[in-house]
Amino acid sequence: MNKEKYDQSHALGQVGQHFAEAGFYSSALEFFRRSLGLSREIGDRAGEARTLNNIGTVHGADGDYSNALTYFEQSLSLNREIGNKEGEMMTCYNIGINYLEQADPAKALPHLRCAVELAQKIGHGHLDEYRKKLAEVMEWQAAPSWEESK
Repeated sequence: MNKEKYDQSHALGQVGQHFAEAGFYSSALEFFRRSLGLSREIGDRAGEARTLNNIGTVHGADGDYSNALTYFEQSLSLNREIGNKEGEMMTCYNIGINYLEQADPAKALPHLRCAVELAQKIGHGHLDEYRKKLAEVMEWQAAPSWEESK
């Protein structure tokens, strides 16, 4: 793997992350796409999966849930293919959140459960946060109306 291009891809991803956190989604996507291209060019499949997840997150934050899901599904598939449990966990959680943003707890639940199971299996620090979100969704789903309890 070309270390220079790997470092460049990583740096582009970090810049994209900063733009995303500041709400500059089009700029974030530009940097993430450049990072994705380099990751693919050098065969950094973990970097590719991470960047696909980041692109999905930006689309979701911008309200483009369909596009977000497309990128999340690609990331999830690739993370599973390469055995990246942490990446799989994060992507499962993001898919769950994506469905929650669309007021669809039934579709969110299996992904949130997946995130909790993986976080528990690998001893990840997000376990308590994921458990809390899963419990909230289970309560909300049991409520008479999802919209009323939101």
